[in-house]
Amino acid sequence: MSEADRAARRLAAIVESSNEAILSMSYPGRIVDSWNAAAERLFGYRAEEMIGRHIGAVVPAELEAETLELLAGVARGTPVADFETVRLHRDGHRIEVSLSISPMTGSDGAVNGLSVLLRDLTERRRLEREREELLENERRARAEAETERERTARLGAVSAALSTALTPAQVARVVVDGGSTLLGARAGFLGLADEDGETLHMLGVHGFPPGLRERYAALPIAMPDSALARTARTGQPAYFRSGEEYARRFPSRAGDLEAVGGGAVAMLPLPGASAVRGVLAWTFAGDRDFGARERALLRTLAEQCTVALERALLHERDHEIAATLQRSLLPRALPAIPGVELAASYRPASVVAEVGGDLYDVVDGGDGSWTLLVGDVCGKGIDAAASTGMIRHTARAAVYRGAGPADVLGEVNGAMLRAGGDPARDFATLAAARLWPGRAGARADVASAGHPPPLALRGGRVRAVGGLGPLAGVYADAAYPVQTVELAAGEPLILYTDGITEARADGAVYGADRLAALIGRLDGRPADALVAAVVDAVTAYAGAPGDDMAIVCVRPAPAG
Repeated sequence: MSEADRAARRLAAIVESSNEAILSMSYPGRIVDSWNAAAERLFGYRAEEMIGRHIGAVVPAELEAETLELLAGVARGTPVADFETVRLHRDGHRIEVSLSISPMTGSDGAVNGLSVLLRDLTERRRLEREREELLENERRARAEAETERERTARLGAVSAALSTALTPAQVARVVVDGGSTLLGARAGFLGLADEDGETLHMLGVHGFPPGLRERYAALPIAMPDSALARTARTGQPAYFRSGEEYARRFPSRAGDLEAVGGGAVAMLPLPGASAVRGVLAWTFAGDRDFGARERALLRTLAEQCTVALERALLHERDHEIAATLQRSLLPRALPAIPGVELAASYRPASVVAEVGGDLYDVVDGGDGSWTLLVGDVCGKGIDAAASTGMIRHTARAAVYRGAGPADVLGEVNGAMLRAGGDPARDFATLAAARLWPGRAGARADVASAGHPPPLALRGGRVRAVGGLGPLAGVYADAAYPVQTVELAAGEPLILYTDGITEARADGAVYGADRLAALIGRLDGRPADALVAAVVDAVTAYAGAPGDDMAIVCVRPAPAG
């Protein structure tokens, strides 16, 4: 056997044993004349079944023209490399392949055949599809998580606002306006049943035109053609996926729904001790399925609304006892700190008992430092007074032991959790600053627990300072970061409660931006003048305070 014959046999063996499908065909006739074992595995045809057969047996009909064009290009001298396409298995299923085609020439140099190498892409494509599916699932999960985070943050804002709502009207404004924003609702309604359980009185609405407000000012609970009245009677929530469904059930009220934009409707009862206390309702643009997660959110809002309403209705009953307790919870007088101006003000809400959740304190650390504490306990009345007293005493004890702001807040958090309250209701926001007076200024270590950040003023510019941690009384593993702030002589640090920024006039809050702008204009004022100016400005804006207001200002005395 010649060397050439041996080489030809080796080549044939290599082709036959290759893991890639290799075949050859005549050209232009496209009749198969070789077909290796890998081709048998790929297409399901044995070699004897394909040799002498037209290659079109494994080409989908819709790709016939594409195949002819590829082969013609190869014949003209343009090889095909790694062209991805589809071929047919013997059983008819489609196979994704990578195709490489090279020309074979005769002794005259003319193309008389083609060699074809095919790689099965099925497994790779499956893995790619799985990967893409996983990526899409991850993207979807992240989007859902982001939506959930935003919804949770908005729910937290509504919950925080409800925790400081002092009257039923304030509760209604928070839950109807804030709830509509949280849910993306077009309109909202909150009605309160009278003591006899005969009439549902409108307490607050969002998105109702004036005429409709009058129509829903007082609804007889016995009214048969009202979904709101039925919910008040039965104590069962009602969900209507579309405006059409609502109109079929309550045709006489279809026009009312159209007046607020139509669409889906959700109604939830607010349970009382022995009967339904009220009804909370929202309408939405378009259809809505009200899945399990959304229904849970609606129930949460209704539950928080119920709690807030009950709390608001009980406040006035506690007035006398609360007034006495309040006087015992505020510092009798502010201490004198050498080289430092110190001023504070506390204004109780005019519409409820003097006692509230707001507190402030200034404590001598005994090591040259002074700790300033401002806070807001969820709720008011007797329970809030007890919590306020516990917080104040816990914080003082921590300061006396040499604790810094982070540890002070941590000990308060632990004490509240040990008290065994409900974290959804029994929590507090706090800001603490440990002041180290010096010869030409002071250093302050500042931390907060879900509280509006303290404000520092320098050169007419106001900045929020302090590390921000979670609410006190909610998380056992809460940590409270600390930010150190340098105060030059004459530069004040202001701690305050949200009764100042949330003071309302015509439905608009005073706001953090307005407060910062005011403080910026007070640069150079002594601490007592600055505090008085803030209180006067907020009072002028909102009138009698609707919430407790506390503010503490510390200012290293200017030189001279």
